[in-house]
Amino acid sequence: MKKLSIKFLSVLLSVLMLASVMPSSVYAIAAEDIADSLTTTENISSAVSLEEVEDSSAEVYALGEDVSKRTENAKYIRMSDGSYYVAMYNSAVHYLDGDVWEE
Repeated sequence: MKKLSIKFLSVLLSVLMLASVMPSSVYAIAAEDIADSLTTTENISSAVSLEEVEDSSAEVYALGEDVSKRTENAKYIRMSDGSYYVAMYNSAVHYLDGDVWEE
């Protein structure tokens, strides 16, 4: 029984160590951003078709920043396959000018 608990503890600690070294961009999307993107019709109309998803041989490249999704310390980069790459910063890279986040 003691050997089983030591093995279990070893596996658990290994998984936790692997999770701690994952890049922070994996965890970058906040729940409120997901809810906002699900309620807008703009995102529904620009959905990626199944054929585009299946064609993984095409190289994915950045199309540009979506300034409507900016936050104080994050930039949302629209990718060619319809996905977003979120660049998170430790300090503020934008300031609020009225209702718009500026560089």
